[in-house]
Formats: sequence, C-alpha cells, structure tokens
Amino acid sequence: MSILTDATPKFKVIGGALWSLDAWSVNLRESLFGKSSELAVGDDGNTYRSTIKTRFITDLEVDYKVDANVKLTVGANNVFNTYPTRFNSKLVASYRAANDNAAVGQYPDWSPFGINGGYYYGKITYTF
Repeated sequence: MSILTDATPKFKVIGGALWSLDAWSVNLRESLFGKSSELAVGDDGNTYRSTIKTRFITDLEVDYKVDANVKLTVGANNVFNTYPTRFNSKLVASYRAANDNAAVGQYPDWSPFGINGGYYYGKITYTF
C-alpha cells in the first residue's frame, strides 16, 4: 500500500531557460523532485522503509544550425549522473540472508527520476 501513498514525491518543481543567438541555442531544464519512500517487508518478516532524498536533476541541450536544413545537437538528460538513494541496507541484508534475488537491486525501481543515471546523446536533424 505504501507504493500508492509514499512513492510519489509530494512536489516536483521544473524550471527552464532557452537562450538563442544566431545559429546557436541552449536549452537548460532543472527539475527538483521531493522526497519519496516505500515500505517493504523483508524476508525476515520485518518492515523496512527505503527513502529517496530530495534531488535536483539537470538536463541540457545545445543546438547549432548549420544551414536552413541541417541542425546539430548534443545534449544530456541528468547531466550530473544523479542516482536515487539506495535501498535500505537492512532490507537488502534480509534478502541476502535468505538468498533472495531481490538482494541484487541497488536502487528503488519506483524512483521518480529513474535508476540509470545520465543519458548523453548527439543527433543530426535534416529538414526538407
């Protein structure tokens, strides 16, 4: 039941800025995710709370328009490679003691901003 009531942050704030000059543009987005948590029952029968702390996530995209048809882009989602707080260590210990496969997970899959860290990309856009 806690996944329905606690796993979603109480707040999320997003701010952005777009700067353009001639052929260049820079798009910056900053997201603030509030604290979220979940209660889970370990294999020892005890209940443990895992909590993800409040985090800032930064996204950045830089474009250069080569000509009327071609645009080059480099960017990143989660520029600073931010990860959520790890599972409660006592919960993981209870899983390991029971040889439970759940012990292999480090980060809560219910994290509001994902568990994969940064994503970096480049792209070429051709408009015709």
